[in-house]
Amino acid sequence: MRDQAIDNARASARASWANNVRVNENVSRNLANAFQTAARAQAGVDGRIDGRGDFDGRRDGDWNRWDRDGRYGNWARSTRGYWGQNGYPYFGSGWWGNYGGFNRFNPYFNYWYGRPYGYWWGAPRWTAFNGWFGWGGWNGWNTPYYYTYGPSGYVVYQDDGVYVGNQYVGTPEVYAASAAQLAAIDPNQLPADEQGEWMPLGTFAFVTSDQEAEEPTRFLQLAVDQNGLISGTMFNENREQAYSVEGRVDKETQRVAFTISNNRDIVFETGIYNLTQDETQLLAHFSPDDTRTFLLVRLEQPEQGAEELEAEARMAELPNR
Repeated sequence: MRDQAIDNARASARASWANNVRVNENVSRNLANAFQTAARAQAGVDGRIDGRGDFDGRRDGDWNRWDRDGRYGNWARSTRGYWGQNGYPYFGSGWWGNYGGFNRFNPYFNYWYGRPYGYWWGAPRWTAFNGWFGWGGWNGWNTPYYYTYGPSGYVVYQDDGVYVGNQYVGTPEVYAASAAQLAAIDPNQLPADEQGEWMPLGTFAFVTSDQEAEEPTRFLQLAVDQNGLISGTMFNENREQAYSVEGRVDKETQRVAFTISNNRDIVFETGIYNLTQDETQLLAHFSPDDTRTFLLVRLEQPEQGAEELEAEARMAELPNR
């Protein structure tokens, strides 16, 4: 009965198209097994993890493998160039003074309180996660799983099925629904009077096309708590609106799924290891049979001016709610 109550609560926060799909729990099991097989094969080649937490050569090899035409690499360079030239003050202390009061469905996800704004621009290393998550006696992740999508990626849609490597994971419909289920948060299961401890995942430009890469208009800041919950903020420059982000990390598959509050019917996914990188693919599920691949490009923190420093001091005096 308790499991049914949890499922019902999650359904209210889940993408509407996913409520009509029965989620097969084998999707997560198959996904974990497929990545473990790929990781063992990779370990046989690389043999060890370097000081940054990456398999030696793994990141560059994966980047080149799924970006053979150089499209995403060009997007990333264009985006960073534009950001560096314009030095936008988004997610600075003065910015939070204007946008920090927008509503979230639960105040637990107000990750930014209690820390200076610059903290949330941090980029975690893979090795930081093993000591961060409070998952009981579970020992953490020995190997990072790097999620890439499309014909050259690890996650491939082919012949009405989703495959990781050559291993079948599930139908596209069930795979999409499993992402929606992972992203849906049951508000009844969250602490009501407690502020979580959050680790920054960084601040990114959200890029959907080469044209947008030349002048990004949407920016995403993400954080993760010790229970694997994802919080964040999406800012749309064109609309001058900030939106909340909520989701979750699956500890067995390292898969991250989240939604943005202005449209819960779009579910985004990537891997937690991907979010330690300078750029990463992001798979968007618009429906069970409509997926698109975007790019997140990590941005450098803008320099503080006198006005920003004053605003940061004012933010530090605000209560935690």
